[in-house]
This record gives sequence, C-alpha cells and structure tokens, in this order.
Amino acid sequence: MHSMVVDLRSPREWRRKIQLFTSSLESALGGRLIMVVALPSPADTLYDSNVLVVLDELRPGDLEAVASLTPEGVSPLVVPEDDRQAVEAFSSYEAPPDDWGEELDSFLSRLVERFGGRLIMVVALPSPADTLYDSNVLVVLDELRPGDLEAVASLTPEGVSPLVVPEDDRQAVEAFSLAGGRRLWGRSDGGRAAETDRRPLLGGGTPGSQGEVQEA
Repeated sequence: MHSMVVDLRSPREWRRKIQLFTSSLESALGGRLIMVVALPSPADTLYDSNVLVVLDELRPGDLEAVASLTPEGVSPLVVPEDDRQAVEAFSSYEAPPDDWGEELDSFLSRLVERFGGRLIMVVALPSPADTLYDSNVLVVLDELRPGDLEAVASLTPEGVSPLVVPEDDRQAVEAFSLAGGRRLWGRSDGGRAAETDRRPLLGGGTPGSQGEVQEA
C-alpha cells in the first residue's frame, strides 16, 4: 500500500492526471512504490520536477520504467525511500499566492452592490482552471430578468467565467457542489459565508485542505 499526497486546491485535470499516473506506477512497480507527491499544479516545480515518485530503492531500469509511464505535463523526480530531503521538500511545498481569491472577493462585492437581496448564492470552484458548463463561478439570482446576464458580464473580472441561473435551478447548484465548489454567499445563511467556511455545499472533503494523504 502506498501514499498519494495531493493538494485538493489543485485543478481537477491535474489531480485526475496524477491519479492515473499513480495507478500506472502501482501496476508496474507493485509494492515497491512507496509514495507519490504532486505539487499543486504542473507549473510548480522543485528540482525541475512537479511530481515526486518514491520507491523502496533505485534499481537499474527504474528511471526508464517511470519515464515510459509518464503522461504529458508530468515531470517526475524518482528517489529511493531514504531520501528524506526530497520527500520533505515536496511535502512542505506551498505554491506562490495567486489572484483567485482577490478576483472572487472583487466579483462578489460588485454582485452584492448591484443585485442586493436578489443575489441568492455564489459558488466558486477551487481554481479558475476548474470549469463546469464552461464556467468557474455559479451566480444564483432569485429569477432571471431581462438584462441580468449583461449586468453580471459587466461586473465580471478577468479570469472569472460566471454561470448565471435562477434560484430554482437545483441541478446547477448540485453540480457545482459536487465539483468541490465553495459557497461565497448564501442568503439563507444571512449573507456572506464566514471566511473560514470552505465546506462544499453537499458535504465531502475540504477544498482548502493541503497535503491531504489518501491511502490507495
């Protein structure tokens, strides 16, 4: 049994790619695979690599075997189990701060000012790279009136792609929730969600968790 360490704030496509890569490694290496640690995104690197592969030991042919299983966009560093320095470096890595949170705060403030009590809910996916229906933010209004879509578009900062739906569109709310969406605003909670409330709407893991260890 090995450990796979992933940052749950990472883009879904990156997480999916790491899961498939880990499965391929496990099939090829079996119990020799000790740990796989992925950095938050493919753009993040340590030692010119974005994924750490830890084996029980390094044997002839191991590097070539891992390379043959590596998908596009993954740059693995392969080390033996006793290389604690590499494990510690990858496990404690923190990505530089990005502008996603600032963009969301700005967007939310504009929405509240423009729509007031008509704004029912705002749900953001974990990163701007995550999308559902070609959107990364769900905006729920009491109803859709003429001009609403244009009004939201005029308030939307760069990097934000909103999907605007009426309050009775439960399918969209559920879909964003199941994708790890974080509620930024909910009228049923008396307005803005607490800054520490990072729970998906329908339960499950915490999108903000870092260094989550999943046993596979």
